[in-house]
Parts: sequence; structure tokens; C-alpha cells
Amino acid sequence: MSPEPLRRAHSAEEDARPWDVRVDEGGPVNVVPESVRDAARRAFDARPVDTLVADLMFDSILDHDRRAAADPTVRTMRFGHRSGGADLRVTDQGNGRRISLEVLPAQRASAEVRCAGSTFTVTTDDDGRAEFDVPTGLFSLVLRPLRSPQAKPLQTSWVRL
Repeated sequence: MSPEPLRRAHSAEEDARPWDVRVDEGGPVNVVPESVRDAARRAFDARPVDTLVADLMFDSILDHDRRAAADPTVRTMRFGHRSGGADLRVTDQGNGRRISLEVLPAQRASAEVRCAGSTFTVTTDDDGRAEFDVPTGLFSLVLRPLRSPQAKPLQTSWVRL
């Protein structure tokens, strides 16, 4: 008699989107927890095909923005790739964050917002600008130029807001 295959119980984690990760804040991390590695693999597998990655080039928190006019309550970030990028201004908004987006180069684009809340899409104006609210947690954008449909989508690297 052959052994019966093991059956896994269906879990809520299987229904979670690839970028939804529970991480205990404040504790020391010596190794990357398996749940984080699994979520990273799922996020990588869920990326749109033929998408270019716009890496985080500047973050006012990490790079200690020392400009005289810098507002300490606003976090600024720049994501870039040789084909384009995005500037973001992030401000606290109660339990979430208010994002001011500027697509580079300036153009009308569709921005798929991936975050801890539901994924949604916003459209920038002709100058490449849009504003929207997101919950705190992991965040990424997939930008698709609307006037150049042949251009590859551009996804920002994931950051924690």
C-alpha cells in the first residue's frame, strides 16, 4: 500500500497578497525570518512581466536631508532607472500616509499602488502629478506611461512607510 500524500490545511496566508508580511517591530533580527523570505519570493513572482525596477536613489530619512528648507515632517524619496522614475513626498495622515507623486519625466501615467491596504490605481495629470492616501507598511508603485503604451512598466523598489 502506498503512503497517503500529506494534506495541508488551507491558511489565511495563502490568500494574502505577496507583499502582505507580518513583521514584529522592535525586536532584534539576526537572520531573515522564513515568513519574510517567503513574502519576498511571492512579491518577486507577482511582479508584472517585463517590468523595469526603479531603485531607491534618495530617501530623506536614510540620507539625512540637510537642506535648509527641508521640512522634518515630510519624507522625500526618489526612485530612478535610466528610463524614468518618480519623486514622492510622504506626510503623516492619521493612521496612514499622504503621498504626492511626480512621475519622471513628466507625463500622464497610470500608477498601480501596491500597499498594505487594497491595491488601487491612480492616474497622474499631464505634468505627471497625483496625490493619494495609503496605510503605513510596505509600499511600491507600478508606473505605466499612457501616451507611450509600448514603453515597459516601471516598478519602484519596495519601501516601508
